[in-house]
Amino acid sequence: MDWPVQLPAIGDKLGGRFRIVFGRGAGPSGMVFKALDLALDLPVAVKVFHPDLFTSPFRDLNQLRLYRARTYQDPNLVRIFEVQEDRGLHYLTSQLMEGLSLRSVLDLHDESGEHFPVPKIRTFANRLVQAVAPIHQAGA
Repeated sequence: MDWPVQLPAIGDKLGGRFRIVFGRGAGPSGMVFKALDLALDLPVAVKVFHPDLFTSPFRDLNQLRLYRARTYQDPNLVRIFEVQEDRGLHYLTSQLMEGLSLRSVLDLHDESGEHFPVPKIRTFANRLVQAVAPIHQAGA
């Protein structure tokens, strides 16, 4: 996916407040960075969304979804702090989660030929359901 605007680089500041420390990953909707919130002196995650999501006919709907997601509060969900725009980049800041992503864990097992035992699969499934439940309870 091509980016019509320049992504932040290591050391850049977004919104004059969030200094990019390093890249964490990329997906179809954007890129995630680890950043330092200079106002609070705390590490945060910054997800920069692909600009096409905010120049398409779905711009308003995508903006609404981000603001709505910010209202979901549950210990099983990553907490979204802010939704902002700077230099044509739409981004959100959230609680920083350290460690391997589920995708990385699955890839590591796949590469080694190791299969997941049923109890471990059940644990993953339960955690996913626990994360989605508060969103459904909020009416989404």
